[in-house]
Amino acid sequence: MFTPLPGHTVLSIGPEQIVAVIESINTPNIAIPDMGTEPTKAWLIGCLTPGGGAGVFCYLLMLDTNRPILYMANPSEVALDQYTWLEGESIQYVESMGFMLDNLNFRARPLQEQQALVETLPFFREQHERLAGSLPSTNTAMVLPADETPPERLAVARLLASF
Repeated sequence: MFTPLPGHTVLSIGPEQIVAVIESINTPNIAIPDMGTEPTKAWLIGCLTPGGGAGVFCYLLMLDTNRPILYMANPSEVALDQYTWLEGESIQYVESMGFMLDNLNFRARPLQEQQALVETLPFFREQHERLAGSLPSTNTAMVLPADETPPERLAVARLLASF
């Protein structure tokens, strides 16, 4: 269901590209090959893609060592009308690992609350470091090309996130 993205530790996407943020409300012990077993927190991030579709990333944060692991859903992009299916499959997969998930309703929140989430969620860390002037010398971000997201795509993202 998910393909690891070795070397990538943050998403370089803006809040305008986010369709949904789904967060684990528990921290089960997860075993990750070559990394060990630790209490882990999970997030699923649904986002609009430059190709006009949508995709889902899974961000795991191993809490004892503060090590992030980033995965991309397989398929990596679906048409907007198939996003709900991809999100549902992603939720089912992550829940099968022992996570209990809660939708943060990112799109339904006021802009100030969205910005507060961007400032605190770990998968946006590169943006935090850039704002603080401490961006590391090696870029480990998963980058989607910057684009001006058309209003109609944002409207579709809000609609999809409401389900």
